[in-house]
Amino acid sequence: MGGPAHHRGQRGAEELFFRGALYAALPRHWAVVGNVVVYAVVTVAVGVPLLVFAAVLIGVVCSLQRRVTGGVLAPIITHITWSAGMLLLLPPLMELLR
Repeated sequence: MGGPAHHRGQRGAEELFFRGALYAALPRHWAVVGNVVVYAVVTVAVGVPLLVFAAVLIGVVCSLQRRVTGGVLAPIITHITWSAGMLLLLPPLMELLR
């Protein structure tokens, strides 16, 4: 259960929470760093170190986009593009590296 539309909705919901509500709740001078730290700590619960590394990268990019644009649309589009790329490009790439 949960195809591409579900996946896009989940990424959008993540961004609405982390780069929307959480970002707005943090003090301005701590918003980017605090947002990335909380996002990474939440991702640790999954138990995949590479996913935590990816969360830090995407968290930095999306948090900076939020700071520059003042909205969540750019982070949502970036996160969906990143996730779709990982879903579509990573498996064939891993096959090539075998």
